[in-house]
Amino acid sequence: MRAKLITTVLSAAFMAGAAQIVAVAEPANTQITKPEAAPTAPVDVKPVGRPQVDAATSIREKRLVGATVISIDEKETGEVREIVDDGGSTKAVVEYEGLLGGKRVAIPIADFTLIAEGRARVGLSEAEIKDLPNYGG
Repeated sequence: MRAKLITTVLSAAFMAGAAQIVAVAEPANTQITKPEAAPTAPVDVKPVGRPQVDAATSIREKRLVGATVISIDEKETGEVREIVDDGGSTKAVVEYEGLLGGKRVAIPIADFTLIAEGRARVGLSEAEIKDLPNYGG
């Protein structure tokens, strides 16, 4: 009987201790709060007009200046002298020497592909480039 009493007392003490452990493990405040969202920056809207030039395009434009122009028929057709804004379109001014002297033509930079340092291929033939109107800007 004494052993049963000790077992009962130990069981009761064990259960009381376990209840205290559970009570300690539960948080006092069980309400979940949502963190506040970071404030958003205002959106900067650019006016309609010439497209904004990103850093990659600027580097490409700089690399085009001074490049030898290669036509799609693999002929050296001239040299890019400058990059201009021609009525909202970014163009490369190509200068070449013809039979009657030099000529400058404006070709959209989207038509150029840099093929090596100092060399750019244009999506036009030599004859098409020579038929372009003279650029006077």
